[in-house]
Amino acid sequence: MTEKIITVIDVAGIQAYIFGSNRLKHNIGASFLVQKAGDEWVNDYLSQNSGELFYSGGGKTVLFFPSLDNAKQFATQYSQKVLEHAPGMQIYLAHHAMNWEQDALGGADGALSCAHKKVDSKKNATPNRTAYLGWAVTANCQYTGLPASAILMDDVNERRVSAEILAKEKIVGDANRSLQKKLDIDEYEFPSDMDDFGRTHGDSSYIAIVHIDGNGMGKRFQKLSNTYVSAGKNQEFIEKMREFSKKVTDVAQEAMQATLDYLVSNIQSDGKDGDCIQDAYRLADMKIELSQKFLPFRPLVMGGDDVTFVCEGRLGLSLAHYFLKQMTTPSLPDGAPMKARAGVAIVKSHYPFAQAYQLAEELAKSAKKNLPKLKKGESGMDWHFATSGVLDGLSEIRKREYTVPTGSLYSRPLLLESAKDDSEWRNWGTFLQFVNEFLHTENEPDWGNKRNKLKELREVLRKGGDETKQFLKLYGLDLPSPAGNSATNGWVGNPDPDPDPDTKEKNAPREICTVFDAIEALDWFLILGG
Repeated sequence: MTEKIITVIDVAGIQAYIFGSNRLKHNIGASFLVQKAGDEWVNDYLSQNSGELFYSGGGKTVLFFPSLDNAKQFATQYSQKVLEHAPGMQIYLAHHAMNWEQDALGGADGALSCAHKKVDSKKNATPNRTAYLGWAVTANCQYTGLPASAILMDDVNERRVSAEILAKEKIVGDANRSLQKKLDIDEYEFPSDMDDFGRTHGDSSYIAIVHIDGNGMGKRFQKLSNTYVSAGKNQEFIEKMREFSKKVTDVAQEAMQATLDYLVSNIQSDGKDGDCIQDAYRLADMKIELSQKFLPFRPLVMGGDDVTFVCEGRLGLSLAHYFLKQMTTPSLPDGAPMKARAGVAIVKSHYPFAQAYQLAEELAKSAKKNLPKLKKGESGMDWHFATSGVLDGLSEIRKREYTVPTGSLYSRPLLLESAKDDSEWRNWGTFLQFVNEFLHTENEPDWGNKRNKLKELREVLRKGGDETKQFLKLYGLDLPSPAGNSATNGWVGNPDPDPDPDTKEKNAPREICTVFDAIEALDWFLILGG
């Protein structure tokens, strides 16, 4: 019998580990430690134990070993490395033996699926971890509340840090150098502090946390696996799986590079004030002044189809849309492009980062579940401007702040692409069209010169279509209408009246406002050129 051991490594609780601190430096260090745990530290002990990498992605790494002894020796060495260099990181390993000549690697009941089930079962059977908070005489870490293991000096201030935070801070320099090698940003640098993201002089500083995740990627991997359900096709399955996994990673990295190139192409020098990024239409009123040579942009997670980056708040929508477009254009080895959704949370720069990330993640889920009925599973995006604290979940916020007797003020999430037959107006193209019409001064009526009227309109829209129609008539104004729709008062009937099948939400809004999203975004959306 030709035995082969499949070892699955699962880095669990990645989001909590990366975003558990409000300091960007800690998020950067944590993300890099997760990356090292998934590749570099695996490779440190792989060859000396006669191991072979199958594939890596989605927080899991799959390896082959010729014997259980080799697999266990690797697991011992690897686990010790993680414990020493990344305290607080949760790692699960599981081994599964297969007969290479008789057992199928692929398929729903294949050896690979069995190995994944083993590591999942191990995770589910592990009791919740309770941190040991130390004795009464132990000083607490200022960031985690765990026992402090070191004191660091910042200028004249002392900081008490836990072993976890210390490890994250130590690795930040390596993380920056690694990212600079992976992504070409010319003469610019990635910031390691929220205060270096740039701002407009005299204005409050906001950041955008953008979380992007693939739609249905698990099903596509499973479909590929189900194609190879015999032992004779094991090697072919390995090659196809590696090809697919690598392509997903390459597409995401190429999309990130394209997004960086796009951002850099919009940087201008305005003489004495240094480099800046200006809105394509509001050159004087909407400008981001760069802090030295720091880009107002920083990737945090680049794990295949799971991507998170942070940027200056007014760049959030533009860069999220651009990245999503780049990521969902190339075809994968199965012949179809990736589908993905983006969640964009715009918050104050010193807002609790873990909370902001959770909001971005919730928005990404909304973009998947709540897209127009006939387009579920397509690519789309959702966002929220958290100008004050966010204490409730997304659905509660929208019920309280964006739902009026007439219906829903918001029309998002929006499809990334418009429907070919214009049957669905809730898409990015329509949103951008409305924003442009409200900004331009040469249109008739020239909303661009009537900012006060736009502010009034926001409140009038809350009163419904009849009040809005009277307001427009009184001032001789018109509203833009969606393609294929004759709405003139900013409200249209809800084309998706049924409750959401996942949330069982009842009392779906009778009508949807077509223009509120665009009006609300005017102060938070910097339109890039090119």
